[in-house]
Amino acid sequence: MTATMTMTMHEQGGSRTTFPALRRQLGGWMLCAAMSLTACDGVAPYDGTIWDNPLPHSAYRGPVPIHGTYHSSAMNVNVGYNVVLPAEYDSHPGARFPVVYVLHGADGNENSFLLALGLNPPAIGYINFDQSGIIVVYPNGGRQSKYYDAVPASPMHGHEMIETTIFYELIPHIDDNFRTIPSREGRAIMGSSMGGLGALRLAFKRPDMFSSVRSWSAAVFPTAHQAFNAIPGVDVGRYMFNNDGNLYEKGSPYNLAKQNADWIKSLGLGIHMSIGGDDGLLPNNQALIDVLDSAGIPHDALEIFPGIGHEWRVISLDSFQWAKKYFSYTIN
Repeated sequence: MTATMTMTMHEQGGSRTTFPALRRQLGGWMLCAAMSLTACDGVAPYDGTIWDNPLPHSAYRGPVPIHGTYHSSAMNVNVGYNVVLPAEYDSHPGARFPVVYVLHGADGNENSFLLALGLNPPAIGYINFDQSGIIVVYPNGGRQSKYYDAVPASPMHGHEMIETTIFYELIPHIDDNFRTIPSREGRAIMGSSMGGLGALRLAFKRPDMFSSVRSWSAAVFPTAHQAFNAIPGVDVGRYMFNNDGNLYEKGSPYNLAKQNADWIKSLGLGIHMSIGGDDGLLPNNQALIDVLDSAGIPHDALEIFPGIGHEWRVISLDSFQWAKKYFSYTIN
């Protein structure tokens, strides 16, 4: 995008940024990894994940994010997140508000959307999401987790447990510390690239926790072979799944949609998927739409942006407002 931030969607969050602090953090992780996985405090994530990343001071355009942390018992680490409150939050002190959780892509963290969308041209305009009446939460889902829990016997079991920490630690923490509507009627989940995969699989696994799901350029793969070889040099198959492709496929949105079809339909989960017409992941997204159709699960038509690849321009500024169709809440 610019000389100081060159990224594709699967590099959101800065493997190529020139922020000195990030270079120091990655350098420290590489030193730990060279020594051994247990040479530093705790076990170093295989993918270089740094769990708490305070947002750099900057001329941030838009509402000022609140950076916070919660302790993950599942991973024995403090995990960072960002919250952006709606303008109405202070003017309606007795009101509760719905929440949209926005999941970053691979190599990202809780700052990925805010940095890429708020600070770096030409994506700077995208920070103007219309979030009126909505609390927005940006979690840290790990750099290469695929928003799964690492399976038993894998090297990262107990250290990258993203499904568990989002469902059972982050969401309760947000509900306890902000004036949310603490139920599916006031909760949605969205994500880009790997975050799109995460949003879809989490919503399909627990439709009782979200009223709608929206993906942008979802990095969905029908088979474990495709998923494990999607990014060269990232051995997610070994570290997260103990080289057991069946465990990946069991938790994929393709399988979860079929497995939980009746549950999803009975709750009326809103589903919207967007992707670029030149994105290599378009066939995989279409294949997931075909699964939804075969299972009789209602959804919006697949939104395809002609001439756009795997990039930020797929993200629509009205995405949060779309979720309002599925919320049930009143601002007093």
